[in-house]
Amino acid sequence: MSAPSTQPVPRLAEARAMTLRDHVANVFRLVIKELRSIRSDPTMLILVAYAFTISVNTVATGAVRTP
Repeated sequence: MSAPSTQPVPRLAEARAMTLRDHVANVFRLVIKELRSIRSDPTMLILVAYAFTISVNTVATGAVRTP
């Protein structure tokens, strides 16, 4: 049998704090992942394009302002 490791396993509470650079890098990786996944799903791409263009424009131009 081999001897157990003498180095303690770091716990989550003892892990180093994430810096702003770590957060930005994580967001960048997630954005790239989502763009890759949406590229492979044409139906979702159409729905996203619709949600952020046609439906917003329709609601904005159809709103009636009453004095």
